[in-house]
Amino acid sequence: MPRAFPSRPRTDRRTARCADHCATSGRCRATVSTVCGTCGRIAALAAVPNLRHLEWFHDHVRIEQMLFDGTVDPHGGTVTPSSEPGNGLTWRATAAAPYRVM
Repeated sequence: MPRAFPSRPRTDRRTARCADHCATSGRCRATVSTVCGTCGRIAALAAVPNLRHLEWFHDHVRIEQMLFDGTVDPHGGTVTPSSEPGNGLTWRATAAAPYRVM
């Protein structure tokens, strides 16, 4: 079965449209998988009817939890999008300040 791998956040909208077309047309059996920056994509991916899986990388999760409030916990095998506007993430500027490159 073919799969689509969105690799950047800006591809999520196009991927969601493609996945929706495939799921509703009955002519395509493609499934969608995603990697990288998962917390920022959960809201968009919740609308994809044929989502196969999300790949979580420990280093990405650690950095997201360190720099953002509102991250989700993948333990248990499911995640739920935030009810907050946008992707539900809030930038923690004070936590990020030591890593700023001038």
